[in-house]
Amino acid sequence: MKARELCEKAWQEIASHFLDFKITKKGQTLKKFLKMKTLLLKFIFKLVDIIILAVLNLVCIFQHILNQWQRLI
Repeated sequence: MKARELCEKAWQEIASHFLDFKITKKGQTLKKFLKMKTLLLKFIFKLVDIIILAVLNLVCIFQHILNQWQRLI
């Protein structure tokens, strides 16, 4: 089994445990909006040569929320 195939299989296995996340790119990216629809949890798995890296972006804040905060300041 090639490294890419092995990674895709592992990503699918990991994704199967996060049922409330949206799965994209063959399980390589998992996304979930929180209840307020303003915060996003995102897991990104990447393959670099033979090493598997897991990059975790915990929270992304949308632009309209930042604009609201700027008006308050």
